[in-house]
Amino acid sequence: MIGWDEIAASLADAKARVIVFIDACHSGAAGGANDEAISTFLGRETPVTLIAASKGRQISEEDATGGFFTTALVKAIGARNATDANANGAIELAELYGTLKREVVKATGHKQTPWIARNNMVGEIPLF
Repeated sequence: MIGWDEIAASLADAKARVIVFIDACHSGAAGGANDEAISTFLGRETPVTLIAASKGRQISEEDATGGFFTTALVKAIGARNATDANANGAIELAELYGTLKREVVKATGHKQTPWIARNNMVGEIPLF
């Protein structure tokens, strides 16, 4: 298991905004609970956004083809027109997260809810 301190330390010298996607069992609890993950990044200068496949108390569900979170992520990026809700030509962070959350919750029958947390990332961020 990789702890949040180790992840934060490896990103400390990043010169750009960092988006971390985590798809693992109890991914919101990677190295500890969600609150612990957020507190590890708060106060650091690195602009980072964490998007985890599930809340810490949830299992990241999968079927024979793979994890529902990763499947939804690939689908959202590939379906640019559907994900780009404001039709500005870019998939922005809020659009991507909204699509991921909606698709994963639906696919898992409300058993899994992706979560997002930000540090030093204000406003909308174009990703793709």
